[in-house]
Amino acid sequence: MTDTDVDWSMVRRAPKPQRQKAREGRAAAERRTTVTMKQRQRMPAGEARNSQLNLRCSEAFKERINAERGRRGGMSIVDLLELALERLEAEDLTS
Repeated sequence: MTDTDVDWSMVRRAPKPQRQKAREGRAAAERRTTVTMKQRQRMPAGEARNSQLNLRCSEAFKERINAERGRRGGMSIVDLLELALERLEAEDLTS
């Protein structure tokens, strides 16, 4: 039997928690394969962004955001918002 062959008789005899854990591990590995390199670089210590936020803004505000993103080397909008929030929190602590 080679490394890629599966001994199905052993799989069926494995305790259910072990099979569940193996199944979850395979599912996580499959999810990781669809993540792009840019997404991997953005994720600090495996922290995934999986919530969505939609907002409406004026065209002028959108242009300001895009101009700031351009100055910062194409930073994502979420990264830019996180940076702005960190600075606001730091400003609140000092005042």
